[in-house]
Order: sequence, then structure tokens, then C-alpha cells
Amino acid sequence: MKKLLLISLLVSFSLRSFGQSGETITELQQLWQNNSLHNFQLFTYSYDSHGYLVNYQSTSLWDSTTKTWGNDAQYNNTNSSNGLTMQSIEQFWNPTSKSWYNSQRDTFTYNGSNQELTYVVQNANGTNWQNSAKYSYTYDGNGYLTNELITVWISRTNSWRNNTQFNYTNNSNGTVNQYIDQTWDTVTNSWKNVANTSYTYNGSKEELSFVYQNWVGTKMMGVYQWQNSEQAFYTYDGNGYLKNLSQENWDTTGKSWINSLQGNYTYNSDGTEKQDSILTWNSGTNSWTNANGELITFTYSGTSGIAPTIANNFQVYPNPTNDRLNITGGENEKATIRLINITGETVCSENVFGGSNTISLKNLPAGVYSLIIESNGKIAARKIIKN
Repeated sequence: MKKLLLISLLVSFSLRSFGQSGETITELQQLWQNNSLHNFQLFTYSYDSHGYLVNYQSTSLWDSTTKTWGNDAQYNNTNSSNGLTMQSIEQFWNPTSKSWYNSQRDTFTYNGSNQELTYVVQNANGTNWQNSAKYSYTYDGNGYLTNELITVWISRTNSWRNNTQFNYTNNSNGTVNQYIDQTWDTVTNSWKNVANTSYTYNGSKEELSFVYQNWVGTKMMGVYQWQNSEQAFYTYDGNGYLKNLSQENWDTTGKSWINSLQGNYTYNSDGTEKQDSILTWNSGTNSWTNANGELITFTYSGTSGIAPTIANNFQVYPNPTNDRLNITGGENEKATIRLINITGETVCSENVFGGSNTISLKNLPAGVYSLIIESNGKIAARKIIKN
């Protein structure tokens, strides 16, 4: 059953209309099923007179019987005079009372260079807001991100407790050379390594490769070391657009890299995405195959300057994926990442910075998800398949 569902969703069309300041943008996502297009999901984005995003609303699935969309979730933003998001409130639709109810509130602070300093997540608790998580960011003298600290709220002590941190080392041009992921050990009150990722770039600061390693070992033996996990390579066309992505996984038995997947990307003359094709490696035939792969074809209505532009700034891989999703690009850009399941429910919401970010999908069921990337008032949407 899962295989049949996957095949029916391999090709998706995304029809977008874009407006100017003070206008509303709609994005209609449709899927090929049984050789015909069917409505899948509808997104609406509203902007104020300055062109800043003030409301983002997603619907639930299209009801083919009543031919209607149902309300699902919306996000209301409060922005500063220069376009920085100061607060965002997530609300869900109650079909019984036919009204919106609060779910989550995100509050942001910035430094004098408009770089984010803190991001506090609070959950609705009746008519009150309860602290949940706090993200704090540190920069060096050049304004490059050096540390992202995530703390969680402990209601028992009414205080924040360390949870996760990412330590970045940067090249002189501001690109990320390496970052190390660490988690807080509440027993020893110290940080423990989890993973590290290293990057290479071309002269245009476009990412050429990355290597992801896990920190492995046993507490009994007391010996830990970095172990390869996966790596990827990128090639670009003459316009600097991503043309090919090739990913390899580490074979711990053979101590060698083996093919995993590759992505091939084509663009229209104006730089907008035309088609994305994802192939997977068949170890039995030692060849690339489109089985369990993905084909996305993009069509546009109206002007196309918002979603395609930001889509070209961020690369999302692997897709399909088993346990995690990597999002790279958008140098020194802040972005809000939301993952929405097939029923329209937001199952993951995170703030990320340019460079490389990883979202864990281990606890999510297999299926098709919509990935929404929002950065600087611009929106991009991608379909994600979790195997």
C-alpha cells in the first residue's frame, strides 16, 4: 500500500501566484493520480504595505466530495519597521467551534546588525504562554555565527537548562568550514560530541562537498572517535545554479563510500526551477534507477520572483530520506523551516541559519511531507518523501 501511494505522488505540480506589497499570494499544490491532476494543498501568504509577510495560512487536504478546502493552521507575524519578525503566533483551526486557537508563540531579539540573538518558543497553556525552548546565537567580530545554543525550560526549577549546541568554525570569507553538534549530559553536566560536518566551496562560495561524521565509541572502553557517515558533491551550471547532487554513504564493513542517490536539476531561462529528478542507487545492478525516486515539475503563474529565488538559495537533500533532512545554503540568512504532513499538520518547525542544518525525521512515519522555507519575507515549498 505504501509503495502504491508513493508512486502516485512522484510527480507534483506547484502553481504559484505572486503579488506586490499589500497583496496576497496563493500557492496551489496538485498531484498526479491515475493520470490526472488532483488538488492536494493550498497555501496563502499575506503581506503588509511594506511587503513583509504578516500571515501564512495552510489548508487541510482537498475534500473531493464537497469540493472545498478546510482550514488547518495559520501563522500571524508582527514585524519591525525594517522587516524583522519580532513575533510569530501559530494557530490551529477548531472544526467544532469553527475558530482559531493558539498553539505556539515565537519571540525574537536582534543585535544592531539585525542578526538574531535569541528566539524563544512558548506553548499555549489556556490563556497563558508557557516557556518551552530558547535558541541563543553568538557571532565573531566579522558577524559570522560561531555558536548556536539551545536550552529547554524546566518548569520544576523555573529555569533554562542546556540541551544542544552547535559550534561553527568559519573561513575568512564567511563560509562555514566545519560545525560540531554537541548534546548536554545532565549526569556529568558537560557537553558530549554527537556529529560534525565539514565543507568545501568553489570561488563563488558555492558548496562543492560536505562530509558528515558521527562520534562513536563505548563508555566501557572509554574510546571515542569520528566515523564517516555520508558525503555529497555538487556541480553547477554556468549561471551558478545547482545542476547535480551526488550523495554517498559510508560502508562500515568495507570501509569505503558507496553510491546512495543523485539529483539532477534543470531551470528555465529566467533562473526558475523547471524540473528536479532524484535517482537512487541499485546495489544489485550497480546502476542508477528512478525506483523510489522523485520527479518534481514546476509551473508558474504571474511573476515568479519569490519562491524560485529562495528555492535556488537553499538545497534540500537527501530526498527521499530515511532519518534526516539536510538543508544547506542561504549564506548568513535566517530561515524558518516547517514540515507539514499529508493531513496539513505541522510536525516540525525550526529556525535555521545559512550554512548547513539538519532536521531529524527519525520519529516521523513514512510518507509525503511539504517542506516550507520562509526567509526574508520570501517563501519556497518542496515535497519531501520519508521512506
